[in-house]
Amino acid sequence: MSARRLLVLCYFYPPLAGGGVHRVLGFTRHLPAHGWRCTVVAAGEGDYWVTDESLRAAIPADTEVIRVSGGTPFSSWLRLRRGDRGRRSGGTYSGLRALSDWWLFPDPYAGWAARARRAAERRIGEGGIDAVLTSSPPDSVHLAGLALRRRFHLPWVADFRDPWVGLSFRRPPTEWHRRRHLAAERAVMEGADVVLAASRTHAVAAAARSEARVPEGRVRHLPNPRAPAPRARRRATSRARETATAARSGCCSAERCRRCPTPGRSSTRCTTGSRTSRRRGAACA
Repeated sequence: MSARRLLVLCYFYPPLAGGGVHRVLGFTRHLPAHGWRCTVVAAGEGDYWVTDESLRAAIPADTEVIRVSGGTPFSSWLRLRRGDRGRRSGGTYSGLRALSDWWLFPDPYAGWAARARRAAERRIGEGGIDAVLTSSPPDSVHLAGLALRRRFHLPWVADFRDPWVGLSFRRPPTEWHRRRHLAAERAVMEGADVVLAASRTHAVAAAARSEARVPEGRVRHLPNPRAPAPRARRRATSRARETATAARSGCCSAERCRRCPTPGRSSTRCTTGSRTSRRRGAACA
């Protein structure tokens, strides 16, 4: 049986770096072993302020990458900075984000998502694409995925690395905006064949917001994978020091501690769903 091909629509892909890159990179690394080659439609190589050239080596040789540049306030800002990368101005970024929350729906990447959708349409039209996966943030990729589903009727997986509605540090500016976001999220969840969430709490909350319109089992929890260092480097590190330091990036959410029968006691769990990051409440310690 010949390998099938998955079209992946995402903004962040190497050499772009940051926490959002590794989940999609993991998909494209490991899916070929399960019979799926990947075509990735992603942002231009200069459209983010953090890059890591070493990540290119992890991209499988048969992965097709289609770059779509520009289309966001941030990429325009980076071009004005003329190569000053590796850091961002908090004030400038916050200001652009605040303005975009009012005028660009559902996020500042909406213009890029429209360009990426057209690039995906052209690639699907060439043939050989068997399914589509969209991965957010930005959430606008899912609206592009919904349009692709309606036009081409291909199987579609909507992958949420972060929540769309309910993200604590991103609030719609008005109730009208909030209702639009809710309606758009619901349309994506109803239109996708499978909805993946990186955290269990997000999966449960998203399914509850669907108001029973989404069939049971469509929303699934798929935690971020652990990517251990090569064995030789682990041996060298263990010989060099007796203690290990682990870093976990991401948000945390309150979740009922499964080891506590008493209501009201909670634990803090990283939204990646990693059991190793769990801190039990005082009564459990």
